[in-house]
Amino acid sequence: MTSSAISLMPNDTMKYGIFLAPFHDMKENPTQAMQRDMWLLEYLDELGYAEAWIGEHHSGGFEIIACPEVFIAAAAERTKHIKLGTGVASLPYHHPFMVAGRATQLDHMTRGRFMLGVGPGALVGDAYRMGIDPEAQRRMMNESLDVIVKLMDGKTVSMKSDWFEAKDAHLQIPPFTTPRTEMAVACARSPSGALAAGKHGLGMLSIGGTKATNQSMAVVTAMPRLRYLDMAYTSLRWKGVAEIAKLTRLEHLDLTGVWRPNERSAITSALAELHGLKQLEYLNLYDTPVTDEDVEALLEALPNLHVRRYRG
Repeated sequence: MTSSAISLMPNDTMKYGIFLAPFHDMKENPTQAMQRDMWLLEYLDELGYAEAWIGEHHSGGFEIIACPEVFIAAAAERTKHIKLGTGVASLPYHHPFMVAGRATQLDHMTRGRFMLGVGPGALVGDAYRMGIDPEAQRRMMNESLDVIVKLMDGKTVSMKSDWFEAKDAHLQIPPFTTPRTEMAVACARSPSGALAAGKHGLGMLSIGGTKATNQSMAVVTAMPRLRYLDMAYTSLRWKGVAEIAKLTRLEHLDLTGVWRPNERSAITSALAELHGLKQLEYLNLYDTPVTDEDVEALLEALPNLHVRRYRG
């Protein structure tokens, strides 16, 4: 019997978990923010939470953990029961042999409490800064996952793609968990994650399900009295931004992370449509390919507008 609340929970009761991106105000001290995240995991462990998933992000500014494996290693030393997973490891950013090796090491260090969550990477800005074509990310995830699953199953893998090569790759130690380390695939805005999970018999993390399709944008633009619209890190394209100009009463607009298509003509044309939003007071263009010239044109048309492009 332990002092944790988890010891009082029958095995057949509903289990609870947390998806810890984490999200933080960009004005917050990042050192203190990470410390608070760690304290939160310790508290959740005491409460009897079954699992926690920690994300990997590199450019958004408010999801500040770049390496969830490092965070998990530290958290494992401070907790006793809660399972800790990458939510997710963005496979196109890493060689699959390295991902499998780190996962196996953490599986041993946590005595089986580690879970390997994988995905293609959610932030287009991350991929852009690494020179990765966002349109190729899901294909790259599937190629990497094919290798990782085989490695975790103890197989020797030789495979060459246009972005990695594995030559007689074999993990030097088996996983702590049998038959393999627990794994899950993220499913967000596309069926690729669900298909990959089904193909390999893995768990599924259903996250970020919002997709800015033509149908959903039609619903948004049909609300003429809308004053606040947050489209940060959705699948919104610049063509959809132009549609937002129909919302003439809009006062606050967040377009963080809108990248595609990354073409000057599409961006300039979409922003020009926003010049008609005379009541717009705040526009967030953080993590977008907007230029100084684009912002100057906006401020000339809307002199009372506050435009945010950078962190802080």
